[in-house]
Amino acid sequence: MDVNRLEQVYKLILKCGIANQDIIPVFHTATNTLIRDLDNNSNLLTSPESIQVLLAVFQNPLLSQSKMAYTMNPKICKVVMNCISFSHKLLIKWWSEYPASILGGRIVRPIQDYVSTTLERECGHVSPSLVCTLNVLALLEESNQRSNLLPIEEFYNNLISEKMDVLQHYIVWRQNVSTGGRGFSFCNFPFLLNNEAKSNLLQTEA
Repeated sequence: MDVNRLEQVYKLILKCGIANQDIIPVFHTATNTLIRDLDNNSNLLTSPESIQVLLAVFQNPLLSQSKMAYTMNPKICKVVMNCISFSHKLLIKWWSEYPASILGGRIVRPIQDYVSTTLERECGHVSPSLVCTLNVLALLEESNQRSNLLPIEEFYNNLISEKMDVLQHYIVWRQNVSTGGRGFSFCNFPFLLNNEAKSNLLQTEA
């Protein structure tokens, strides 16, 4: 898929939306319909051609608009996590070949914004939808490990690093490791923690 050409198309739609205010609501409705159809038929996303539709949705600029992203982001992330592992491997490969500006600006940062906004709105509560989103962010981080397109700081989440009880999450993570438990912990996603948060955890181990 030509992601640069797709980006041009999306920018043209947004530009037309300035001149004609009816365009963006229609674009929004069409995007929601597509995501709903993907959710209802995620078992059919088994070929490279069908999985590329997910790339197009994640690149959609509406997912960068906070009000729209709050409802659409968790839905498309749920679709991804319901797909077979083959789909995840393809997404990781393709994302590692993306232009850095599109990977960061259209996908990683909007997802990070969604994570932070959701945690703030829900007072730190981690819902299943948020876990799905974090798992997709983990796929993106894995793709970035292959290509080093983005600096690792792009995957830090300062709200989690600075305002969540990271030490308690670390304790849960250690318990999971020793007992085989499955309690949620942000430490399952170590790329989210900035250097200061990681340093503080290391000091508790000393």
